[in-house]
Amino acid sequence: MMVAATAGGCAPGWYEASADREVARIVEQRKEQTLKYKPQSEAKTPKNTEPTTRAYAKIPMTVISPLAPAPLQVPDTNWNPEPQGPLSPPVVDDRLNFVPPSYANAGAFADPQGPPTPGTVHTVLDLQGAVEYAVTHSRPYQDQMENLFLATLDVTLARHLFEPRPYASTSSGYAGNQGGATTRPAYQSALSVVNRVGVSQQLPYGGQVAAEQLVSFVQALNDTTVDGDSARTSLTASIPLLKGAGMVNLEPLIDSERNLVYAVRSFELYRRQFAVDIATRFFGLVTQQQGINNRRVSYDNSRILSDRAMELFAASRPGTSYLDVQRAQQSLLNAESSLIDAVTVYQNSLDNFKIALGMPVEADLEIVPVELQVNPPELENLNVADVATKYRLDLQTARDRIEDAQRDVKNAKNGLLPNVTLDAQSGVGNFNDAGRRDPWYKYNSDTYAYGASITVDWPLDQLADRNIYRRSLINLARTQRSYVTSRDQVISDVRNDTRLIRVAQISVDIQRRSVDLNQKRLDLANERYLQGRAAVLDVTDAQSALLSAQDGLDRARANLQTQVLQYLRDTGTLRVDPQAGAIGRAMDREVVQASNMREFEKIEQQLEKMERQ
Repeated sequence: MMVAATAGGCAPGWYEASADREVARIVEQRKEQTLKYKPQSEAKTPKNTEPTTRAYAKIPMTVISPLAPAPLQVPDTNWNPEPQGPLSPPVVDDRLNFVPPSYANAGAFADPQGPPTPGTVHTVLDLQGAVEYAVTHSRPYQDQMENLFLATLDVTLARHLFEPRPYASTSSGYAGNQGGATTRPAYQSALSVVNRVGVSQQLPYGGQVAAEQLVSFVQALNDTTVDGDSARTSLTASIPLLKGAGMVNLEPLIDSERNLVYAVRSFELYRRQFAVDIATRFFGLVTQQQGINNRRVSYDNSRILSDRAMELFAASRPGTSYLDVQRAQQSLLNAESSLIDAVTVYQNSLDNFKIALGMPVEADLEIVPVELQVNPPELENLNVADVATKYRLDLQTARDRIEDAQRDVKNAKNGLLPNVTLDAQSGVGNFNDAGRRDPWYKYNSDTYAYGASITVDWPLDQLADRNIYRRSLINLARTQRSYVTSRDQVISDVRNDTRLIRVAQISVDIQRRSVDLNQKRLDLANERYLQGRAAVLDVTDAQSALLSAQDGLDRARANLQTQVLQYLRDTGTLRVDPQAGAIGRAMDREVVQASNMREFEKIEQQLEKMERQ
């Protein structure tokens, strides 16, 4: 046993693998019992855990950034704007060339700061691909999986405390003295070795029993000291009769087991929220892409209008003034600025999306626009409050917390009882005295001894126990109030979700009609302008109104999709298991990792083929 313990202590990897196997077995059971399916989770171990010499530095080194030019400088030359006259051509900025040419290819444009660096991997993701990438690379997602692993580790320890636990120890020492007060001192010295081996068992309802063997060897170093081997095997028990007896002794095990269930629910809640967050960000990017496309079309229309106004003014058409030319040119500048701003906002959002996915920010990512087909729930004949209070996992945990608080009150009551302990012991050994010296393994029944006692610790000072009990009562009241508050908040959230879904549905219809109306208005304004019956201002106003309506429709569509997902999340009916739709399949880590491995192997095969060629 001692050799096995020593060998195990030299192999930390063995302990890691043992913990992983036990945790995997327990957490899989809890997932199945709690959710009826098993979302994948794992806790990775860092490759390098050894600290470097820098880890022990009292003052860590700070990297100082190099000097850089001042961000704001006074220009060397004075700014002299060019005069604008009747024949001044409209300004066309080449920076607009990076704008996507069409909505179908939105997002596939180069960064205005320059082309991608050589060797940059070009990644194309739709919504399902984004979710797949996120569940395998997102750092917060990995944190949540590790939290579940840590909660399961607590269960393994709590269970182990109620299992037979072996222990062993060896101690050696040297002792010497003058041999007593005699006329001629006789030096006495000896080496001793004491081996202690035993096993202890914590009882379910309080107390502990232990069986132990003690063997002592004495090796004399001179003639005045006598060798000796002594041994004794004993059985002891200590059992509480009042305080600490009963179910209170199982509290650590019960608490850890229930906390594991709470951790599984919390992990599932995070997964649902994670899916909604990724989808919301994705829809936002798609909306911004469409907004860029709308502004590109608006810019092209403004450029055509500016050219047309210039031509009509140059032809001296009646009713045309240079004021129309300036208005058209200003509309072109506004469209250009709006387009550049939209691209900048999109690129910033894309970088934030990469961080959410766990992708390097410098990676080349293309978002493929896709519209998630969601069916708005039938809200007319559905009691959303009952649905939410039944299926919300966090609300179920809040209800269970009341039971935990009630259990704490009962345990605190037990702490007010007197501490009455029954102690019993028995043992047998060998003879090792001046009259008889048996070998350590030669036990003799004449040495058998036993005894029992009851100890009462009278509760004369119980201020601490009294305060614990009072705190448990207050905590129970708070837990009950917290549940009521959580329930009311959940009901309020789902009621608000139903309102927002109805508003989003109406908004989509209104914005769609608004787009049709403003498109007709723009067509009519262009036709009247060509006929000389309208001014440039009528065209620019109609164009601006159409762009605003298009943006409103895009936002309304994305908002409807997001609101439906949020409603499903808030009612607890959003399922992200592989059998519950595309998002659930995208969050199946085992399938995603296997697919990634196949892709990796395929790429390697292609590279090997290219090398052979």
